Amino acid sequence: MFTDTFNPFLTKSITFCYSCVKCGTEIEEMTTGIPKPKMDAEKDTHNATVDMDIFEIVCPKCEEIYNAQLSSSILAGELYCDNLPDDTEVKKVEY
Repeated sequence: MFTDTFNPFLTKSITFCYSCVKCGTEIEEMTTGIPKPKMDAEKDTHNATVDMDIFEIVCPKCEEIYNAQLSSSILAGELYCDNLPDDTEVKKVEY
């Protein structure tokens, strides 16, 4: 599983690119719905303040589906992609 971090307080969108594991096609995805940490949580912990967005990315050539997730807490923001191996080269730009 591929994972990376971002600043949930400053990031408005993330663009990331990688090659499809199945066919090698370059896939570019831009996420604009960055979840914001729940600042009104009763506790000041990661689990109490986490908010997440789950989405699918589909390869335009072979239609391989990638399950991705953005999560944000008071500690950090994290990008996960279940179907990408850890060693996948992913180019990420935060805006």
